[in-house]
Amino acid sequence: MASVFLPGRPLWVNSELNASAAFVAAWLPGSEGAGVADILFRDSADGVRYDFTGRLPFSWPMHLNQKVLNPYHDHFDPLFALGYGLSTNDKSLVSSTLPEAGDGMAAGALKDAWLLVARPRAPWVLNIAEEGAEVIPVNGNQAASGEDNNIVVTSIDMSSQEDARLIQWKGLRPGAVQLSAEYRQNLDMYLEEGSVLRLNIRVDWEVREPVQAAVTCGERCIARVPLQPILKTMPLNDWTRLSVDLQCFADADADADADADFNKLLSAFRLDSEGAAAIAVVNVRLVPDAAVSADIRCGG
Repeated sequence: MASVFLPGRPLWVNSELNASAAFVAAWLPGSEGAGVADILFRDSADGVRYDFTGRLPFSWPMHLNQKVLNPYHDHFDPLFALGYGLSTNDKSLVSSTLPEAGDGMAAGALKDAWLLVARPRAPWVLNIAEEGAEVIPVNGNQAASGEDNNIVVTSIDMSSQEDARLIQWKGLRPGAVQLSAEYRQNLDMYLEEGSVLRLNIRVDWEVREPVQAAVTCGERCIARVPLQPILKTMPLNDWTRLSVDLQCFADADADADADADFNKLLSAFRLDSEGAAAIAVVNVRLVPDAAVSADIRCGG
């Protein structure tokens, strides 16, 4: 299979590279997409019509959330270095078994499970949820709920282009933004290993109404942990790292008639606000064996 990738910047795509016999980074051709076809297909005599001449203007990451991508930095070890590129007759030495562990739970020793880093990691998708309304997927650079735009999610920059999400609540009614999965996910192993929910967070407006982090296993199964006290201590418009002991969700009283069971979660991260708020998040993940140093701790 030949894959044609249309990104605006280098992204971690190891699983896609592994599945491809050939991989073309065509960037964003706009109205000139026919030019991509010209180099993909040979002429009637099986000759090369146009050769590949492009070379990378930026190094390509080997690992999920790899930030050292400049050759003048220490520990520079990209998958493809600055200036890399092949022509039609060049032989590729790229492995077809590149590491894919960042996509979810790795076998063997438990590793960080990334939920959102630049974009949601499968099986998680980002959406807006308001009671009594259809869930709204956040697929592009901006999405909003209802005709009144009560909740607006916008892609912004923290460490790289559009790697973070700014969530703004007007406060017209309570609502949430969540990372959810189509099918139930078993995250019991992370609860058992003393894990935390860790993320980079930025508070842009003073927090006046309740804000909670939550996990869910259904519409009537939501375990919430209050964040308002710790958010009120954070400097405005400044990025901070926040970690919440997963045991706090397990100990929380789930809404209605169901317990928040970590072996059947539909959302591993949800941010609720009952009033007006502006909060940005990025690098959302589950980190094993970190509960002892959590900012919000509930275990023994």
